[in-house]
Amino acid sequence: MDISSLLIPSLISGGIAYLTTTWLNRNKRQDEISCLKKALKAELQTLISLYYPRKVPPTPPQNGDEIKAASLYSNYTTVYSKNANKLGMMDKETAESVVIAYTHIAALMDTLRVYGRTWENRIANQRHGNMQWDSYYQLDVNICHSFAYAEQEETLRAVEKAIQQLSK
Repeated sequence: MDISSLLIPSLISGGIAYLTTTWLNRNKRQDEISCLKKALKAELQTLISLYYPRKVPPTPPQNGDEIKAASLYSNYTTVYSKNANKLGMMDKETAESVVIAYTHIAALMDTLRVYGRTWENRIANQRHGNMQWDSYYQLDVNICHSFAYAEQEETLRAVEKAIQQLSK
């Protein structure tokens, strides 16, 4: 028996095995990217649906008004937090839009925390009858409101863009 008669079938079998493994790994990676995109999109859509009823209105609250803010002490971005290391598997434009959206979400949450505390300080001041400071507290509320409203609008635009990118 000639060695070449054994070598050629072995090389062909090895080549087929290599190509099959490569193809399976590529499909597995594409499936993983697809699942990650769907999960991130679902998380962003859920955040939007939770946030819209509590949107910061264009004008600041006045006496007797309340601000509607969700409890911002939970981690609402679990999918992103647990999978941020996998964003490099996506195309550059999608990964970039996702990072920008989630960065804005974090900034908005921080801004809303400050806004909520500022509002609570004003209400506490009014309850204690310290009306001489009320105009200063209202000024703080107005400033925080303008920051919160601007960040909210920027965040919503970034999230919508990320959702569009994740849908591709």
